[in-house]
Amino acid sequence: MAENSKFRMVDGERVLMPSPYRRPKSSHSREQMLPVRGGARTLPDDRKLSFRDPSCPVVVVPPGIGDTHWFMLKMESMTERWFGGAKPEIRPLSEMDPNYNRAHEYVRRLPFVRCGDYAPGIVYLAGAMLAHDIIVAGDSYDLAIMASQHVEAGNRIEDWYPELEVNWNYEVLETAEDKQYGDRFLHERGPFVLLTFFNGGYYPETKAQMSDERKVEIVRKLKEALPGCEMILTGGWWDRDYHNLLVQMGMPASISSGETSVGELFALMRRATAWVGHQAGNTMMAQHLRCPTVLYWSTMWRSSPRVRHLEDGMWTCWVQRERIARTYDAIEMSEPDEITVRSVLRSIKEKRDALCGADAVSASGCVGAPSEG
Repeated sequence: MAENSKFRMVDGERVLMPSPYRRPKSSHSREQMLPVRGGARTLPDDRKLSFRDPSCPVVVVPPGIGDTHWFMLKMESMTERWFGGAKPEIRPLSEMDPNYNRAHEYVRRLPFVRCGDYAPGIVYLAGAMLAHDIIVAGDSYDLAIMASQHVEAGNRIEDWYPELEVNWNYEVLETAEDKQYGDRFLHERGPFVLLTFFNGGYYPETKAQMSDERKVEIVRKLKEALPGCEMILTGGWWDRDYHNLLVQMGMPASISSGETSVGELFALMRRATAWVGHQAGNTMMAQHLRCPTVLYWSTMWRSSPRVRHLEDGMWTCWVQRERIARTYDAIEMSEPDEITVRSVLRSIKEKRDALCGADAVSASGCVGAPSEG
């Protein structure tokens, strides 16, 4: 079956992919695409690199926030060791509608890099990046970097080019506008929990393994356990129709899908009581910004039987070990509902208590302890 088909096979059944998730047709001509060839090569073993402008290496990165976040954990060390201290210019790959290109706004908030324009060519370059993870010296860039194949195989991010150090606390700037938005939101709405539920997306297994009825029931349980918190569904504009459906089915939640920029969403993460939902780039950033985070994972991401919590694997290999089962928790979607609900409630309590105590988070983000119901 063609990769771009609107149907995909999930557990032997044909699953319809919602039309908003079908990748838009490229608006770039083949001549505009970044060439995979054109002198491109893999990273030399001695790591000796030369750049067109030594004061500003040009680095092409994937279009997704999560894919970019994984190697940004090592970017500061890479800058010192490979770039001679020169701040690189980051150009996220893109061939899609600009509304899909979330990494650009994320990169703009990183003080240790420059943010360049979008780089067209995801189809032609991304495949080579998946095969080699770092490509050197194409026609219009110095490096193209992707750590996804390493992480998605369940390997610890520390082991990706191990000579580079990990900065688990790299800075993500909050602009004055973002801060104003977040503070106003918290003042007007009170404590809140952010929710992310997708209708399949690029990983239709998430739809197959968690029914809409179950999502509604989980949020009802969370609302009962955290009566002082508003439940808020987040996502892109393409998620809004699906989130309206969940609310019509009885999910006690408000909808902010498509209403926030990346910066505004980050501001909400910094002020939320917790984040609960499916895995995605924005949900992975929630734990980086110290938001108590509980993610549901599909069994497709298992790297070994019964990988959970403290075991390495795709669920945890990109998270600092000290945060696992404390400020970050992974839940398997195929577990019985009662186990999942109890795990979520327990995780929210543990994470909220840890943040409010150890990190001295403002009390505005901490509500009464959830019941164990």
